[in-house]
Amino acid sequence: MVAVGAEQAAAGPRHFIAAAAGAGQPLFLLAGASQLLEGAPDSGLPALAAVTPDLPWRDDARGSAAYRNAMIPVLLQRAIAQLLAAEVNHAG
Repeated sequence: MVAVGAEQAAAGPRHFIAAAAGAGQPLFLLAGASQLLEGAPDSGLPALAAVTPDLPWRDDARGSAAYRNAMIPVLLQRAIAQLLAAEVNHAG
């Protein structure tokens, strides 16, 4: 699971937070992704992959650590798209 949130300051830029977790897995904050989003919220998959570290997931019946690490940038991109779409729909 990946989650992305944003806070808009009244007179300043948005601040983002991104995190990843899984059932029976630890929670990881994705600081590199958060910093990238503050500069370019519409970052593409290659940029997200470049700032997402390999996390120390545990292999289990739901997936391997390698699979989980490969999916983080994809899930981040989807979560960001949903967040930005919700902001547009809320504003309009």
